[in-house]
Amino acid sequence: MSLYQIVKGLALLPASLILALTFAIVTGLRWPRFGFGVLCATTLAFYLLASPFSSDHLARAIATIPALPADANLTGAKAIVVLAAGTFGHGPEYRGIMLDHITLERLRYAAHLYRRTNLPILVSGGQVGGAAATLASAMKQALEEDFGVPVTWVEDRSTDTAENARFSGAILKDAGITSIVLVAHAIDMPRAFTLFSKMGLTVTPAPTCFPSTRSSFPQDLFPSMSALDQSWMSVYEVLASAWQAVAPAS
Repeated sequence: MSLYQIVKGLALLPASLILALTFAIVTGLRWPRFGFGVLCATTLAFYLLASPFSSDHLARAIATIPALPADANLTGAKAIVVLAAGTFGHGPEYRGIMLDHITLERLRYAAHLYRRTNLPILVSGGQVGGAAATLASAMKQALEEDFGVPVTWVEDRSTDTAENARFSGAILKDAGITSIVLVAHAIDMPRAFTLFSKMGLTVTPAPTCFPSTRSSFPQDLFPSMSALDQSWMSVYEVLASAWQAVAPAS
């Protein structure tokens, strides 16, 4: 396990919540007021992350790249690149692994763009959690068997977005391609766009699954798992961008 993976695991929920609560208890034994303050701050932070109102605001602040217009001119692009997210693990019904909903949402949009443009597709994602199959191989299977869309290239070595960009860029340049349409979630797109552009590629961002812009009072003040999941993605992007800034070579 790399240092980045250790830091990421400790900084994100639920580990960060457990660490904060443990810190509140330990310090509270010696300094009760300080420990109580930490406990209150942790509770408030957890509520804000789980509240749809604050979760949507946080996500919208990160998802700054707009949707690709329906009439966008994509004649300059030569390929569609789809980034993996994760997996639920064992998927015996698919003879391999079960892709998570984030990856499947990206595949659906990639299939939509393929039918608009007929551009060849590259899927990118390596091995996760010791699974026998790679994310990219499962993405290829899903696109071809379930969406009826062919996959031209499979990049199956990457373990993070920086490696997605580096390994995919090498495959594309070997094929003489330097202009792409990049598919990822709206929250992930700013960082992914930067990393792929650094590979010398001309990138047309095609984000999908945007944060909600609708408000519903008072329902938006009630904590929900979907809001917490969105906040997890937002915090992950903030931390990943910070790590990228201080350790660009990792």
